[in-house]
Amino acid sequence: AVQQVVRAQLDAFAADNADLAFSLAAPSIRQLFGNADNFLQMVRTGYPVVYRPASVSFLQPEPDAKEVVQPVHLTDGQGHAWLAVYRVQRQKDKSWRIAGCVLVADSGQSI
Repeated sequence: AVQQVVRAQLDAFAADNADLAFSLAAPSIRQLFGNADNFLQMVRTGYPVVYRPASVSFLQPEPDAKEVVQPVHLTDGQGHAWLAVYRVQRQKDKSWRIAGCVLVADSGQSI
């Protein structure tokens, strides 16, 4: 279910479906950006490899008390490798929503 929500958001970015991408973000993220257009603009400019990855590979998730850390290996259009570390939180309605993403260049070293 955690991978499905991350995949659904990546698919929404690929389709420029700002409303769907925004709906998959946790309430704290939605409150921070206010609306779907602001959120999509932030992803376009701040996370271009998340917005348009050339390849996506899910790594082993790491469950925590109230969330799951889902690392995802991404490759950008120039062939550079990235590691996107998603925090995915279970909501009161039992759904999963993305509460954050840290993006780092994947140098092949553990982080």
